[in-house]
Amino acid sequence: MTKINIFNYFQKRLKKRTISRRLWFIMISVFTVIIAFFMIAMLLVTDMANMDYEKTEANTRITAVKNNIHANLDNYMDVSRLIMINERVMILLRADKANAGIINDARYGVMDVLNACKKVDSVFVFRNDGSYMSTGRGEYLVDWGRMAEEDWQHRILDERGSAVVDMNGNRALYKKKGPDVITISRAIYDILTQKQTGILLMNISIDMLGIITSTQGKDEICIVDTEGRYLAGNENLVKYYSDEFLSEEIIHKAIGRGFRSNMISGAKVEDTPLVIICATRANAKAIPIATLITMLVLLGIFLIAVFVATAFISRDLTKPIEKLTNAMEETKQKGFLEEFDVEMPKNEVGQLADSYNSMIGHINRLINRLLEKEKAQQQAEIRVLHEQIKPHFLYNSIETISYLAMEAGADKVYTALETLGSFYRNFLSKGSGEISLRREISIIKDYLKLQKLRYGDIIVDEYEIAEETLAIQIPKLLLQPLVENCIYHGIRPKGEEGIIRITSYLEGNELHLKVYDDGVGMSQEVIDSVLCPEKAEEMGVDPMSRSFGLRGTIDRIRFYANDPDAVRISSEPGEYTEIEIIIKEKADVQSDANR
Repeated sequence: MTKINIFNYFQKRLKKRTISRRLWFIMISVFTVIIAFFMIAMLLVTDMANMDYEKTEANTRITAVKNNIHANLDNYMDVSRLIMINERVMILLRADKANAGIINDARYGVMDVLNACKKVDSVFVFRNDGSYMSTGRGEYLVDWGRMAEEDWQHRILDERGSAVVDMNGNRALYKKKGPDVITISRAIYDILTQKQTGILLMNISIDMLGIITSTQGKDEICIVDTEGRYLAGNENLVKYYSDEFLSEEIIHKAIGRGFRSNMISGAKVEDTPLVIICATRANAKAIPIATLITMLVLLGIFLIAVFVATAFISRDLTKPIEKLTNAMEETKQKGFLEEFDVEMPKNEVGQLADSYNSMIGHINRLINRLLEKEKAQQQAEIRVLHEQIKPHFLYNSIETISYLAMEAGADKVYTALETLGSFYRNFLSKGSGEISLRREISIIKDYLKLQKLRYGDIIVDEYEIAEETLAIQIPKLLLQPLVENCIYHGIRPKGEEGIIRITSYLEGNELHLKVYDDGVGMSQEVIDSVLCPEKAEEMGVDPMSRSFGLRGTIDRIRFYANDPDAVRISSEPGEYTEIEIIIKEKADVQSDANR
């Protein structure tokens, strides 16, 4: 059987079962899921506990190694101070010129200090004139070019006598044979004059690090320098070195896959070039056995509680509900809603049966109300259809009257009606809130044609419309109120023939629309009050005295363009008025057919 068939089979079997049997089936499924989740949770908790244990273990070991390193370095720094104040060394540094006798004498003075100190590989004392004294094990190579570099000298001199810890004298001293050394560098100042007289480099064998790692579990600790070179401990851990470990805070990284993965931790030792890498392994003892037993006991108690609850539900709830369901099914078979009479226990299930009978009566009442509501809704829909028919009735009525006028020889009446019909057809625009600029221009032309029938040839209209702007969508009746304003508040008050010019063009992503008239014009005060009505009262000017609907049109344009500077007005009293509209980022150009 395929997976789908198996699923359908069990689904059908489940539907055929009674509520009680389905309840037991669900209970067993829940038991299985709970046990599975519990096992997964146990593994997750164990893994998280192991990770916390590993982090704590790593923090303890790394901190201990850090403290040991600092303690040893502090001891060696004390030795370096003794060397700096040794009388024979001071004689070497104060001498005008260091001869062999003075150098040997200083060497013996240093050796006297080092007799009680182990792991000091060598000591170098450099005079300011370049001569130096050295003592120790093995031969060293001095990189004089490196010592002459400013950064090498400033790193030591800027500390004003405090110690600086580096590897191999900050790349200036190397042993010809043997491992790297840890160098403590200090500037030497004369006790009497406090003048800087030389530099001390004391090299410590990395065997010191080996002793420290052995006390903390040599196989789990590795010490490298900041460039990742092995110094002490388990060399196999060097491959886990990362630049993340250059932080002085301890960084933890899990390695391996799945549960019980290992942890690699690392941190830089403060004020040294040393990096500690620590490996810790998962430990089953991270969670006590008693805790695991307690969790298992709680799981058992929970499962028993679920079993008891399921048995109670099956006896006192599901079986009575089955009886109630069968009674409902019988009512359904009758084909109509009516109350039923079934003996039920005196508990919530019995109350459910009573509520069902009560609900049947309430549903019957609601059905009657719903039928009445649907009738009212149908009547409302009919009224909406009537409202939709009105514009078409207006077009048809105007068209019929225009044909009657044409048959009667009233050509002007016919022209006026035809223009009026075209005006309203474009004006209504199928209810659309936006129309193309082409249709807006058509509205303006029809409007001016009707106005010319009223006022004669007093109005001359001109159009400078860029072809690429005709299909751009703009709010309906954006320009018509401005043209109306030109007639009633510009040309008519002047009492002579006037020009109304409509201009459109694109400039970048901006659509520019201009409405010009050579009427009476406006003063700057009136312009300011129209564009900023809140200042009208201060200036004593009525912002609506210049035009009808101009204020609302300006607000509408600003809202549509989302720009307070979308409208500009320029005028010269007695000469002209020009209103410019700028609509930015209106790049959606659609054809009239799409509208």
